[in-house]
Amino acid sequence: MAHGQGVTVIPQNALLTTQEAAGLLGISRPTLVRLLEDGEMPYEQRGRHRRIMLSDLLTYQQKMRQQRRESLNTTSNQWPSYSRRPKRRPSVWYMATVSSLWMAFSSRSYADRPGSIFLSTSTG
Repeated sequence: MAHGQGVTVIPQNALLTTQEAAGLLGISRPTLVRLLEDGEMPYEQRGRHRRIMLSDLLTYQQKMRQQRRESLNTTSNQWPSYSRRPKRRPSVWYMATVSSLWMAFSSRSYADRPGSIFLSTSTG
């Protein structure tokens, strides 16, 4: 709260709609529904509406964070670490693209248009 962040107090046994739960996880509602139907987390079906208990949602969120951490640690241990990235020369394609872009943007007809940015290499 000291940093201007909002705080919401919700009981652990609160039932959330799929839209609320998806917003809390930062995913789309259809993605959440797919996770529910795949059995990734428990939910209640009340008529046609799915409801997710907040405690189950937070448990799933912690499980996913832990899996991501483990995956990142595994991946980082598989690749060699480089203290310095080797220098690379620009490719021929890159040089040709930069050259053609320079010619297109430095044409007189484009440079005279209002609101255009024109860089000149001439000094003086």
